[in-house]
Amino acid sequence: QETIDLICTAAEDAPLSVVIIGVGNRDFSAVEKLLGDETERLRDSRGIPIAREIVNFVSFKQHAGNATEVIAEAVKDIPE
Repeated sequence: QETIDLICTAAEDAPLSVVIIGVGNRDFSAVEKLLGDETERLRDSRGIPIAREIVNFVSFKQHAGNATEVIAEAVKDIPE
């Protein structure tokens, strides 16, 4: 929860994007919690939703180890 709180606080005013690339066969479900879900934004421990989505997760394995695809997917949501 501490990590979620820090991400939510940073999203309020910092020009920040967090890109996480999962490498290997590990279970990344804990990392995926940082993304929120399809219908609801990530919320801090007080229940306040994140000001803007700043976390993107890409699994290297899902792109069959193609580094070009992984990088393209990882940066596609970063604002200019």
